[in-house]
Amino acid sequence: MSYAFAEPTDGLLCYQSLDDPSQFYYLPAAPTAGDDAGMPSLRALEDGVTLLTLAGEWLADRGAVNQLQAAVAAHHPELNPDLIEIDAAPPERLTLDRMELTLVGDDGKRSILAALKPSNIPPFTTLFNVRLNDKQAKRARAAVERGAPEVLLLTLHYALTVGVRANAHVHVDFAALLARYQKELALIDAEFPDEPPAPPTEEDARRLLDGGFGHYAKWTTAVVPRHLGRAFAAAAAEDARAQAVKVICKDLSLSATAGAQANVASVIDVEAAHDGAVRIPSGAAWLSATTDLGRQVATARQL
Repeated sequence: MSYAFAEPTDGLLCYQSLDDPSQFYYLPAAPTAGDDAGMPSLRALEDGVTLLTLAGEWLADRGAVNQLQAAVAAHHPELNPDLIEIDAAPPERLTLDRMELTLVGDDGKRSILAALKPSNIPPFTTLFNVRLNDKQAKRARAAVERGAPEVLLLTLHYALTVGVRANAHVHVDFAALLARYQKELALIDAEFPDEPPAPPTEEDARRLLDGGFGHYAKWTTAVVPRHLGRAFAAAAAEDARAQAVKVICKDLSLSATAGAQANVASVIDVEAAHDGAVRIPSGAAWLSATTDLGRQVATARQL
């Protein structure tokens, strides 16, 4: 089974819910021709052409779904196997662009016979009725009647929207930061002894925070799923940084007040999170999943 969305295996794709770690969703790895009446068939018409018909579906194999529960439990030993839930991916998270029927010629050249919009509800049925000339019909017959591979292909183009959660943590050793700030104030006081020190600003706090990265200030970020949402991680980190700047500015002001040092924490910890959704793939591209209909015909005849 697959847990990284881009790696289909065993006929299924699987991903974990953000809101409930025991909830998993699956997708079929590729479309298929529907059973029985949905399988590809050829019929000669009176006008001398041949009609190729089939019903394309995007339906998960029930046997693979039944095995997915055990596979997820084995992959996630930290979860209680009795609480693991496996469901089909919500249709509202899916965007189906088109299902294509492609014929591969004797020379290996591919020609798209038809490209249709699938149904909006599972199993996203797409009905094909394609008129073929003699040459096309002869080639298609190899797949439909003899189960020849690499002749007749069914491809689905789609996208999935998944939730993304990014967390950021800023840790500041305020005692070290304060010591640096006080050294800066001492240098300013030595140069301008007759001028009172200016109160700390957020710009001072930001400069001290950024200048202490790797020394007295540390950032950590985490994104789920890990291979998605870099922009969310950056947004969470910036939010945590902005919060830390405000706390630093306040504590610098407090530390400058006589007798207020006791109210200033020696360590500052700030956390921020950003939730959102990411389309896979990004932009205007589509994921593509293809089934060899000839192989499906050959397998069905063996059952």
